[in-house]
Amino acid sequence: MISPNQFIPLGRETGLIVPIGRWVLENACEQGVRLNTRFGRSEPLAISVNLSVRQLRSDAIVSDVRCALEKSGFPAESLVLEITETVVMADTEFAVQRLRRAEIARRSPRHGRLRHGLLVAQFPSAASRSTS
Repeated sequence: MISPNQFIPLGRETGLIVPIGRWVLENACEQGVRLNTRFGRSEPLAISVNLSVRQLRSDAIVSDVRCALEKSGFPAESLVLEITETVVMADTEFAVQRLRRAEIARRSPRHGRLRHGLLVAQFPSAASRSTS
């Protein structure tokens, strides 16, 4: 087993952090579907995924999230995207603009805007995007 403290810096150095993040996002959504199916909850479990600054800066972030949701069938409103405070503080204006443009940032009744040093946003479902 390899600690995230070992592979995340390596991913950043090699430029593989975006593909690793995409893989994590896809697998988190697939696992969410499996867990929801297995435990048959009336309200789907929320799954949180941390985004790296490189993922946030990537033009592919919106398509990566949408693809992971569509491929897995995981409900968009149950996907929580987290961005560390460090990412936001490094370039607050960029982070806010990117999240708004990507339609990722919206207030969630289940999560505060800033929680434990993380900016928490949910990816809105297609229905909520068309009505906002």
